[in-house]
Amino acid sequence: MPTYKPTPPPHKAVLYPGGAGISATLSLDGQRRLHSHHIEVEDSSLVVTDGPHRGIALPLSLDIIDIGRQAELCDLVLDQDPGVSSLHARLCIRHDTTGDVVLTIQDMHSRNGVYVQGLRVKEAYLTLGLQVQLGNTVFELRANSKTKKKKRVHINYFDESGQLVGRSSQMRRIFAMLGRLGQRDAAVLLTGETGTGKTSIAEALHRQSTRRSGPFVAVNCGSLPPSLIESALFGHEKGAFTGATQRHAGYIEQAQGGSLFLDELGELPLELQPKLLQALETKRIKRLGSVQEIPIDFRLVSATHRNLQREVQEGRFREDLFYRISVVQMEVPALRERPEDIPLLVERLLAELYPEASYSLTHAASRMMQQYLWPGNVRQLRNVLERTFIFLDSSVADVEDIELPELAAEPEQTKASPRLPVMPGAFDRVSVPLDFGEGGMTIKELMASFERTVIEKALERTQWNVGETAALLDMAQSWLYKRIKKYNIERNS
Repeated sequence: MPTYKPTPPPHKAVLYPGGAGISATLSLDGQRRLHSHHIEVEDSSLVVTDGPHRGIALPLSLDIIDIGRQAELCDLVLDQDPGVSSLHARLCIRHDTTGDVVLTIQDMHSRNGVYVQGLRVKEAYLTLGLQVQLGNTVFELRANSKTKKKKRVHINYFDESGQLVGRSSQMRRIFAMLGRLGQRDAAVLLTGETGTGKTSIAEALHRQSTRRSGPFVAVNCGSLPPSLIESALFGHEKGAFTGATQRHAGYIEQAQGGSLFLDELGELPLELQPKLLQALETKRIKRLGSVQEIPIDFRLVSATHRNLQREVQEGRFREDLFYRISVVQMEVPALRERPEDIPLLVERLLAELYPEASYSLTHAASRMMQQYLWPGNVRQLRNVLERTFIFLDSSVADVEDIELPELAAEPEQTKASPRLPVMPGAFDRVSVPLDFGEGGMTIKELMASFERTVIEKALERTQWNVGETAALLDMAQSWLYKRIKKYNIERNS
């Protein structure tokens, strides 16, 4: 195949290319046009056939495989190909709606695109022999042995430490990344809403890392008093300040040989950030009241619910520290964005809360839990389960046994919710200025501006009732929440 050159945008539809055991067509309407037999991939490999990495082979031993230039993010590392993005493409092994195992490749918003059999795609099904091009690299899926006994693919819904669970593609990708990051000491920054389980992910990373035999020290920077945070992190000598009656080893020193998890790092005072940066760069610290330097050796994992890039722009967080702590940045999805994970989480949380008993939910109660938006995420889910079974005589909770705040939506109520009519003028003359030309708006910016305006007007009309707004616009609530987050729409905006 030729080297990369600019081409038209990828097809919006998914490509279902034909191959061994599969007949398919290109679905322009987004509907499935695939007929396949069970795909056996455990005895297959990705083989690079052309480009600077020609000859490399990667067995399909994982259910999610990331491909790109950055070693910390990817399983198949193509760092010698300048046409490949840091995280270029993702292969995912999953069950389709019929229960068959299928292999797909997805473009991860790369610069130069993903090509299957010369056609640029956003996502495509793969079979043996189909050629895929990323930048100047070409690879294909090959069977390792034609005689080896075939085995079914196992899709893992747990991370290697067994601490995390999830069926969603977002969580399975995190599981895959933790396995790779465990073998490296790169600093990791976990972002996402409060209550999503960032502490559990940090601990899971520690448990499957080369530092697992060392301590795991978790510190919530937001809970430390500003006057004591320096002493808590760096330690102090006896007499360093009033009340310092004995020597104290700080959290950084306590993490020696292990992992230090700094939760809510965005709350760290600006005046203390240079000292933390110096400690990370020199790998040495001084206790308060001491002139002696202490060598340190630990793996740093940080977390925040704040947008640290915005904090940097507004002068509340040091730019050099931000780049030092975010060698790898991992976003933890909100629970409302992965409702398929809730049944597994419920099972795990009930086992942790009540190890001496066997508690569960009815199918209707489980459905209700999946339809709820969970503003407090996994932390709120745990609290709801604990409260439910404290006052319940039975070992099985039904819909009427579970109390949820106003955001809850009963399945019957969801189906019976009346459609709000969208009449001309319903959004009070939604308008977007048309300013084309040099220095004006591109069509992409124009459409984004229009979409934001429509969502804002709809939210105003429903007095920010997200459920009613989603019904009004005929969209999923999870999709609406993503758009609110994308456009940074606030109630008073």
